[in-house]
Amino acid sequence: MEGFEERATDGILVGQDPSSSLWSEILLLPSLATILKGVGPMAALATVLLNLAPVMTVLEFCRKGSTGRLPLLPYSGMMLSGFSWAFYGVLTEASHVFLPNAFGLCAGALYFACFCWNVPREANWLPGTVRDHLAAAAVVLVVAIAAVASLPKDLGVMVIGWLGCILCVVMFSGPLASVQTILKERSTRSLPLPFTIAVSINCTLWTIYGAFVANDPFLYVPSLMGILSAAVQLSLFARFGCNSSPSSSPPPPLIHKVTSPPPNNKHQGSRRGDHHVLVPVSSSSRVPVASLQAPAFEISRPSPELHGRNADSFGLHHHHHRSRISVDS
Repeated sequence: MEGFEERATDGILVGQDPSSSLWSEILLLPSLATILKGVGPMAALATVLLNLAPVMTVLEFCRKGSTGRLPLLPYSGMMLSGFSWAFYGVLTEASHVFLPNAFGLCAGALYFACFCWNVPREANWLPGTVRDHLAAAAVVLVVAIAAVASLPKDLGVMVIGWLGCILCVVMFSGPLASVQTILKERSTRSLPLPFTIAVSINCTLWTIYGAFVANDPFLYVPSLMGILSAAVQLSLFARFGCNSSPSSSPPPPLIHKVTSPPPNNKHQGSRRGDHHVLVPVSSSSRVPVASLQAPAFEISRPSPELHGRNADSFGLHHHHHRSRISVDS
């Protein structure tokens, strides 16, 4: 066609109107591709920052000498997830997957060791115990090695990918293991805020990279689950704030129903029933129930002979169907 030439170097038709919509789309594509290519290194950097997020929390419980009610699951999950994804990066020859996760493996192992050194012996809220987490680590190690050694490469990569997805979700949702403690104490002191923020950023970047660059569901599916987990954690911070101590609101008083035995009084003409008293008891000082007795009341019907005499002596006029109430002290 006259007036139009195709330049092989740029792939642009000479004489084409730059203002056309097609040209605008072609002009925008390289910039979008450049941005997407930059997401990979950004995601790798975010993974390193995610692995560094628990440093302050670990230093704090090392200084105190106790982990308190913190769960072990985020740290054991970080260690095992780093191992599986570093293995996945080696098998797929993806350096931007291997390098940050190898760092995560080392950091998670260090956090795990510090936690086990300072955890209370009776701790069973990790969830489970330290032995349970060590047993899970041994199972993951055996499964990964067996999958690579005995299966074809493609199938072995798939097994390691699924294992990494499961462990990644475990790591991201690990802080939610203490949700029962958070709701009970109405405090987020057992929920690390830096880790939650790091999870949000990291999972967002890996979702973009896995979906639009690598087209790898093993990368973006667990990242989407991590975004959901981070959203739940952030909602807990929005509800209870960034508290470092339990809520100081006093619990409602306890109410005990005390049954007093019938007093031994020879002058009472009728048998009295048990009398129930509701006694508020504070949580700081408990009152023995056996020491609480209620005053006894008797309702009896007077005889016709005594009614007139009693009415005259007190200057009262009663009918015979009225009842006399006597109080025994």
